[in-house]
Amino acid sequence: MQLSDEERLDLAWYLFVPIWQMAGRLVRGGMPARLLYIDSSFASGTEASTLFQSWHQLFEPYKDHWLYQELYGPFLSSLESLVFEESRK
Repeated sequence: MQLSDEERLDLAWYLFVPIWQMAGRLVRGGMPARLLYIDSSFASGTEASTLFQSWHQLFEPYKDHWLYQELYGPFLSSLESLVFEESRK
């Protein structure tokens, strides 16, 4: 069974929240942290988007909004780079 595009975006949002919370806890107190993502299984064997592409799609409409930039600016910038790199492969 494959998820619809809408279901994939819903799942991407629900996956983003705990991952973002974990990242926030890792860097608490100014500590350096490295997050490593393994993304291929989200789109395994399908023409569907990867998790990074789904996150990019979720945030794209809001990327210039000041609040999203305050909360997620560095993450949004990194998504731009990741999605651009994936599209070049």
